[in-house]
Amino acid sequence: MKWIFRQIFYCVSVLSVLFTVGTVSVFAEGVEFSMPGSGTKSEPYLVSTFEHLSEIAEVSVSDSLDDIYFLQTQDITVNSDEIISVNSGYLSLGNIENSSVFPGIGSNSAYPFMGNYDGGGHSVKNIILSSNGNASGFFGYAKDAIIENLSLDNSILMINTYSGGIAANVSGATEICDCSFSGLLSDSDKTNFLGVQMGSITGYLGSGAIVTDCTASVQCAVTISPFVLNVGGISGTNAGTIQRCVNYSELTFNSDNYHVSFAGIAGYNTGSVVACRNEGEAYGEMLNRVTVMYVGGIVGENCGTVERCGNYASVSAVGNGNYPCYVGGIVGYNHTGKVTICSNSGGVYSDISYAGGIVGVNLAEGAVSSLDNCLNTGFVIGTAGTTGGLVGGNIAFSGVDNVASVESSLNIGDTVSPSLGEVYAQGSGTTNIKNIYVQDIYDENAQTLTENELTTSDGIEGLESEAWVYPKDGFMPDLTLVKNLKKAEVLAVSIDKNAGKLAYSVYSPAYEGQAVAVIAFYSSDRLIGVEFQNIDISSGYSVYTASSEKIAVADNVKIMTINSLETMSPVADRAAF
Repeated sequence: MKWIFRQIFYCVSVLSVLFTVGTVSVFAEGVEFSMPGSGTKSEPYLVSTFEHLSEIAEVSVSDSLDDIYFLQTQDITVNSDEIISVNSGYLSLGNIENSSVFPGIGSNSAYPFMGNYDGGGHSVKNIILSSNGNASGFFGYAKDAIIENLSLDNSILMINTYSGGIAANVSGATEICDCSFSGLLSDSDKTNFLGVQMGSITGYLGSGAIVTDCTASVQCAVTISPFVLNVGGISGTNAGTIQRCVNYSELTFNSDNYHVSFAGIAGYNTGSVVACRNEGEAYGEMLNRVTVMYVGGIVGENCGTVERCGNYASVSAVGNGNYPCYVGGIVGYNHTGKVTICSNSGGVYSDISYAGGIVGVNLAEGAVSSLDNCLNTGFVIGTAGTTGGLVGGNIAFSGVDNVASVESSLNIGDTVSPSLGEVYAQGSGTTNIKNIYVQDIYDENAQTLTENELTTSDGIEGLESEAWVYPKDGFMPDLTLVKNLKKAEVLAVSIDKNAGKLAYSVYSPAYEGQAVAVIAFYSSDRLIGVEFQNIDISSGYSVYTASSEKIAVADNVKIMTINSLETMSPVADRAAF
């Protein structure tokens, strides 16, 4: 394997030589390139080939390209499709012996990329991202930059101190939006990493920076064991804001690292993760007893805020001896962080672990650590360890400011786990447990309600009115995970295939009036029917139910609202079950 990577870095050296004899010229008044355009907002440089990308990368070694504009005008294929092979559904490094390697734009930390790159909705395919420096990504270091509308497909991101498919190390007021990365997160021939921060979109996202409307679909083939490893489907470490992002990646770590945090969105979070969704499975196993591992559907270790997020895939972890993992459907380890308005329907499975449908451990140490207005409907199963439908362990260390709080949440549906596993307060630390509800089981930390009481909302108090809806016709209360509070949105709530009915909600910040809901039914990606429902929309949340025999046979249901069948003007963003 090492000779393969020597070939890769040989290619990097060759590219560096080619760069030096290119047609780049630098003038006192700015930078000029061989590609069309002048680099202004009205006349951006037009990027259409890998040679153009390489030219930008070479200039960026000694120039931050501040306020220079680039527009990609077509899809770019860098290497052959064989750089990634598929074996039994799993990705691995393919034939990359003679492949081109991209060191990244802004690979020099002294000259972070400070320009504007618009992918134009195009892709860069089959690119290998690796750097001899500390940052591997399409952009290495980015500061006060704008990066948008770019897809990296079937590509390889090599591990580094900072590794991000779109940008490795992001600082300042950088904005990354409408970008995606698919492919493989993989080892390089580098060793002796003290710490690694790795994500499909960013490795490290600094305070003030933001990632919006991005998606990731990768598999991991990382076996190197740095001292600290933070990996996220979107960002390895987040100190900024990640919003409206979706992860489809499968993350698996069999690790003897000292400290490992990984999750669908962010491995380690001190910033804000808002309105994100995870649909990729996560599995972690500790191979060494002197190890800490945090695994979450959304965030591994949270010291910030996680709000309006949902997990829909299984999350699993296995500890070692007396050293447990911390695994949660939303957050593995909530350490003086805040988790609010989050929903989990994925299974949480553990062995020698603290496991919770929402949070593995909610720990107050030096400040309040809280969970509120959350919903778990997924199974939480553990062999050796402590499990809870909402929280595996709710723990407050000694200190008057240390409050471990769990409030206004439901643990219902198919789950049979008690709401909280272990509840413990040390010295002057306190736990706050209030307005917790479970279904049909005894729970010393919660109020038990029957199915009838839940479906009629009888006896349910203390829930945030702006977060919950109560469908009629036999449906349980559900959270409405609005992606953008400034836009109208159709929200999938619940579907009952056996009864042939569904419940959905429309959130509208301003629009009020009559509309038509268009409900489309699909089977194996084939449209099998469309039905219409007249609805009245009011400001805030409106909830509706519908029945159809097609629900029982459909594997996908999409709903959109229009103002009338005559004009067909959309009223709200669509939803899908």
